[in-house]
Amino acid sequence: MDVRQMGVFPAMRRHSGRVGLAAAMLVPACLGCGPEQQVDPNRTMVSGLVTFDGTPLKAGTISFDSTESGIGTAISIREEGRYSTNRVPLGPNIVTIETESLQFGSPHLYVRIPAKYADPSQSGLKVDIKPGANENVNFDLKK
Repeated sequence: MDVRQMGVFPAMRRHSGRVGLAAAMLVPACLGCGPEQQVDPNRTMVSGLVTFDGTPLKAGTISFDSTESGIGTAISIREEGRYSTNRVPLGPNIVTIETESLQFGSPHLYVRIPAKYADPSQSGLKVDIKPGANENVNFDLKK
């Protein structure tokens, strides 16, 4: 008896179509796998810690705004005060940090910091970002 008559090939065709579809879906998903790629030559990697009177913030937003190009980025502060991104503009930046938005959305993470830190004209936080990885760009906010 021919194996085609046993019904083996129709079953294989049915399953091979599913395998092919799964493989086709997996390839694009893995294209973004691996270390973060630097997509904009005018931006770079920055990471650090944000504390308030020596205690890491539980959450919030830290923003970097270039004083030269006018571009900027905002990053979420994770628990233990850590932040990291590959989108910070190169050169001198004014930094702002805000936690007020947490007061209503995530009150268990909210820590009141002085309002001046959320205002670019009053924060007093500045940093010069160099090409390459800028690690330990830390900010200790005071009352």
